[in-house]
Amino acid sequence: MAKKLVRMVTNNFLLKLISVALAVVLWLVVVNIDNPQTTMTFTSTANIINENIISENGKVYEILDNSNTVKFSVTGPRTIVEGMSASDFTVVADMSKIDLDLGLVPVEVTADRYASKVSVSLKTTNVRVSIEDVKTRQFAVATTTSGTPMEGYALGDVSCDPATVTISGPESVIKSIDKVTAGINVEGMYSNRTQTVIPTMYDASGNKIVSASLTLEPATVQVTAQIMGTKSIPVVYEYSGELPDGYVLESATCLPDTILVKGSKDALAKIDSLKIPSDALNLRKETGDVEKTVTISGMLPEGVDLVDADHNNVVVKVEISARGVKELNVPVENIEIKNLSDDYDIVFSTKTVLVKLEGDPDVLKGLSAEDVKLSVDMKGSDTGRFTKTPIMTAINGLTESKIAKVNGTVVVKQKEESEEDDEE
Repeated sequence: MAKKLVRMVTNNFLLKLISVALAVVLWLVVVNIDNPQTTMTFTSTANIINENIISENGKVYEILDNSNTVKFSVTGPRTIVEGMSASDFTVVADMSKIDLDLGLVPVEVTADRYASKVSVSLKTTNVRVSIEDVKTRQFAVATTTSGTPMEGYALGDVSCDPATVTISGPESVIKSIDKVTAGINVEGMYSNRTQTVIPTMYDASGNKIVSASLTLEPATVQVTAQIMGTKSIPVVYEYSGELPDGYVLESATCLPDTILVKGSKDALAKIDSLKIPSDALNLRKETGDVEKTVTISGMLPEGVDLVDADHNNVVVKVEISARGVKELNVPVENIEIKNLSDDYDIVFSTKTVLVKLEGDPDVLKGLSAEDVKLSVDMKGSDTGRFTKTPIMTAINGLTESKIAKVNGTVVVKQKEESEEDDEE
């Protein structure tokens, strides 16, 4: 039996060997046709490991130009490679292997599945980093606002708690920080509001600073915006000091004549106007028009402020003109007697009454006593002595400064002449 088996194996052995080889080749051909080798490219973020090597030396690193975004290609059977994703690979950059002179950290990629069936080729071989000393500095947090409160309300004080933050990071980045702000949106607000805000850093050019290597302590702050009621009030004013003789105040105006203030309900209820004190507008010795700017913020009561702090001034304009003065002795015959009974007559004690006039010098220049019309009202008068101040008929361009009183006696009218006429 054994000889028979040996004979069967060795009989035509070469042909049988060739058949086996052809079968293997054919199998390989079929496999490669159905499941050929393929290559795919993946992108992933490198995980930085052994970072403590940097921090333990009092330094900090910063990844440059997003170089921790790693690209790599994977080659293997199509059915395997096409079923894989970036999450099937571990991508690390080991800080213990950093080249300090060049700032390069080598990247390593390993397959978590099918490691024996695929090969990995790196397109990104290093993560580029900068290494600097750690710098820590404290910054005051400036508050900012955006938006506008509801109509009838205004923004009051805006505060930040805490008022400062401590920032640590690369020395060059810390040095570039010019200010730190925390903002709150007050659009449509009608009551106080507090928001939790992450502070924002800016350089001297106003550019926002964004760096993953910076740490803030605390990481957030509380910004509170106070919302107040508003009220429109008039501006009233007085002036002090007497004008020189011969000058009068023609008009005075204030711009603006109303201001918008803000405050609590109780504070606003206590103010109805803003009064500019007279010592702020002293017209002593002024002979021409005056325009004075008055700062008003300090004149508001406690708890009340201007809605617009930039409009902190009002302008008072005063028009002053020169006035002529003239005194005339007006004959008493020029005084019109009104409402005196026909049975009475008047006998004045003097022949003239002194009238002092002020006004346009050109009008005064050509004015005579005959041009001044006076009158006295004797309604209800009976016989006897009287003292009256005459009333002057207005003359364009002039104002009466002073009219002296007149004295006289009301007497019964004589009828002798009229009786003799009747006899004739």
